[in-house]
Amino acid sequence: LMTDRLGTEQQNVVVQKLAALQAAETKARTETIEKTAQYNQLAAAKANREPLDTVPAIASNPYIQGLKGELATQQRQLTQASKELGERHPDIIKLKGAVENAERKLQTEISNAARAIENDFEAAKSRERQLVADLARQKLEVQSLNGKAVEYTALEREATSNREVLDRLLQRSRETALTRELQPTNIRVLDWADTPV
Repeated sequence: LMTDRLGTEQQNVVVQKLAALQAAETKARTETIEKTAQYNQLAAAKANREPLDTVPAIASNPYIQGLKGELATQQRQLTQASKELGERHPDIIKLKGAVENAERKLQTEISNAARAIENDFEAAKSRERQLVADLARQKLEVQSLNGKAVEYTALEREATSNREVLDRLLQRSRETALTRELQPTNIRVLDWADTPV
């Protein structure tokens, strides 16, 4: 009974682990599909020599949007100042430096976002591959455990049958021993004696 309970608990753990791996593998596959779509958009933009900030995942990045806003503000300030001041005015030089710095910062962040998309894509593929391998191993363990459960059931039936046979043999052995102890003698009563007067 104890062995049976432990076997059932082990089987439950193995089956629960299989279910958890199946759920994780499904989630990983969904994530890989999502990351593949972003990666393909990035690759298409690179192949067509389009600006990388046209890729939706990069364009929707709040930090990049903030940098674009800063750049636009500085460009507006430079345009307004250029109308009033000359090219060599210190404020114009300062504003041009700020615009160049903002552009550099924006391009660096766009490159970082593009690299992050590529890294996320590779990581998602790797995670999915690992979970598929883990799931395959777990399925084999479940199959092995099921095979062992069938074998255990057959052995348990055989043990029960052997126990019944042994019980019958022991009972017969006791009966035989008892019969030997009660062995009849060759003496018989032929006539009963009369009581003398």
